[in-house]
Amino acid sequence: MKHEAATPLTPIPFSRPTTALAPLPHSRAEVEALGAIYGDHATLWPGAQATEAQARAIGTEVTLIHFATHGLVDHHLPLESALALSQPGAGESGNGLLHAWEIIESMRLDADLVTLSTCESALGETVSGEGILGLTRAFHYAGARSVMASLWSVTDRSTAALMARIYANLKAGMEKDAALRAAQLTLLHEPVTPPGSSEPMDASAPYFWAAFQLYGDYR
Repeated sequence: MKHEAATPLTPIPFSRPTTALAPLPHSRAEVEALGAIYGDHATLWPGAQATEAQARAIGTEVTLIHFATHGLVDHHLPLESALALSQPGAGESGNGLLHAWEIIESMRLDADLVTLSTCESALGETVSGEGILGLTRAFHYAGARSVMASLWSVTDRSTAALMARIYANLKAGMEKDAALRAAQLTLLHEPVTPPGSSEPMDASAPYFWAAFQLYGDYR
């Protein structure tokens, strides 16, 4: 894991592709907090900028990639599982959903870590000889050495607090597994004030911090 100050960060915040998805008010504050940690070396794609085309164009020069959005899991057709991004603009292709099969087919990464700050992003379908197929596996196929993803539905407020601490730990030089563990212990032992909020919250219950797991290279 590289920790030098020049490490770029590409957080992609939530933009709702359909009215069926509820707003995530703390997702923008989440990526803005990560942007503040990495300063000029972070690239933020907020709102309408967070398109499929933008995601597919990330490329191999970015080592940390962060999605803060809705995750849609298809248990019957796991490669149809998707990240909900913004609706394409005029003249752009796509439907606002970055599917697992699109990640495999069209994204080529050289990332130390892809974080899927979404609900149930680690879930998928167990296929004989393949393991669990879904978004996590798709990003591994695309070139991510590690993927951080969630096992259940999470709240965007507590997740924002967790992610801010994980990335602060990474910037301080911790390995990925240690950064995640230290952030989880912080939420376990003390009240936290999520980015974009002025009120601290008690996030000590495992529901708030235990969903996110690291898959792949732990260093």
